[in-house]
Parts: sequence; structure tokens; C-alpha cells
Amino acid sequence: MDRCRRGQMGQALVLLVLLMTLMLAMLAFALDVSRAYSLQRFERSIADAAALAGAQDLQDLNSRAVTNPDRQRARTHALATLTSALGATGAATDPACNVASDIVDCPLPGTDYLVSVKTPSPTCVHCDPDHAVQVTVRVPSLELTVAGFFGQGQWNVPGTSVAGLTFRSKYAIQTLRP
Repeated sequence: MDRCRRGQMGQALVLLVLLMTLMLAMLAFALDVSRAYSLQRFERSIADAAALAGAQDLQDLNSRAVTNPDRQRARTHALATLTSALGATGAATDPACNVASDIVDCPLPGTDYLVSVKTPSPTCVHCDPDHAVQVTVRVPSLELTVAGFFGQGQWNVPGTSVAGLTFRSKYAIQTLRP
């Protein structure tokens, strides 16, 4: 009987080592996921601020019509808010950053961020698209540590917000939707 027990003494240690390795891998994967969600929350808050900044430029005192100069002013204000909030090292000079039309995947200098500013908003659900600004902030290739072992080495983590104006009889209400 003692001889049988001696042959099995190391099994518990091997199983414990395998279990601890598995638990450490799960912990590291959870840290990757929490880092991605934290980045997305940060991006969404920056997109909220930029969308609100741009949407306030889509109104004139005596008219509810939105003109192209109003849209350009809204995109300019939103892009300036993004540049300031994300710590860009200079003005965005890429052709994708031209405020004369919708800005799509504009790389901010000195950052890993790509930003998009669209007005009229293509995804406005509960507002008038002509009086709305959609802002998207994203890191196209967030490097992950442990998830790379499972085939997920990079994630595209975007944060999008839409801010728009809703008009009442003598005033406008600015709304925000993620």
C-alpha cells in the first residue's frame, strides 16, 4: 500500500501548477479586456465633449436652416476639441482631416487615435440628422498582451457619440446619445 502512495505523491503538485497557470492566464486576459473597456469609456467621454461642442454650432439665432458654413464650423470646433483633449502635438494636416466635408479616420499627430466627425449625422436615431454631429474616436490597433496567445493580438476599440439639437417654440435643446 505504501508503495502505491509513493507513486502518486507528485500528482497533486502537477495539477496545482497547471491550475495556477490557467488561473494566471485568465487573470491576464481579464486585465486585457478591462484595459480595452477603460479605453473605450475614455474615448466615449472625449467623443461626447467634441460632439456637444460641434452641435452647438449648428444653430443660427434667426433660422433653423443649417448651411454648409454652419456644418464646417461644427466640424472645426469638434476637431479642435478632439485635438486638445487627446493631446495632439499639432494641427491635423492629413487630407482626411479637411473640415470642408465629413472627416473620416483623421490621424491626430503625436497620438495613436483616428477621429471622424460627420454632420449631418448618419446614425442619428432620436434627432434631426441635419442638426446633429457624430464623432468617433478610436485606436485602430490596441496592443494586447495575453489575448495575443489566443489569436486576438490587436483590437479596434471605438467610442462614438451623437449630439443634436431638438427645437421647441423659442429655444433649442442639445441632446447627446452614445
